[in-house]
Amino acid sequence: MSKIIPGHIMAQILEMGPYFLDTELAEMFNMKFSTITSIMHRNKIVKDPIVIKKREEGRMKGAFKKGNVPLNKGVKMPKHVYEIAKKTMFKPGQLPHNTKPVGHERICAKEGYVYIKVANKRAMVLKHRYVWEQHYGPIEKGMIVKFKDGNKTNCDINNLYLSTRKDHMSANQKYYPTDIKSAQIIITKIKNLINATKQD
Repeated sequence: MSKIIPGHIMAQILEMGPYFLDTELAEMFNMKFSTITSIMHRNKIVKDPIVIKKREEGRMKGAFKKGNVPLNKGVKMPKHVYEIAKKTMFKPGQLPHNTKPVGHERICAKEGYVYIKVANKRAMVLKHRYVWEQHYGPIEKGMIVKFKDGNKTNCDINNLYLSTRKDHMSANQKYYPTDIKSAQIIITKIKNLINATKQD
């Protein structure tokens, strides 16, 4: 079973997220790249413009150049291959066998949060955020939903409250060395600025 990420580690990842590539964060915290990207996506972390530029330049190294033509462009699947493959092809409107019904819930083994399947959503969503939005509408940018009793599985609306991300991180400051965290962020900002200057 995967380990749940401690709150103070999660807070550090979120605070450092804008200033590091996800690959760098994965290496720093000894986590899977997919775990970091998932955390960034769920928490809507916006990367620093310099980091975005560095990420895009890395992607372009292996990208197709303008004018390149894929080798299989315009090539149809051979008939005998199609006859074999069509047995397992999805039909229009067909759902995967493991599709969960609306209302299905699961608890994330890593983070301890409850996820719920809702209508018109392909991926499951965080239940505590969904419950809050059903009562009070969309959550403003920079705000997070927290649990009064600290129990991530207690998604009763009376147990939920809004907090700013800044206040949330401040509440976790006592659990990890801020001098080390701050130094890492500053060093990375300087490196990114130096790299950006060299490339301009």
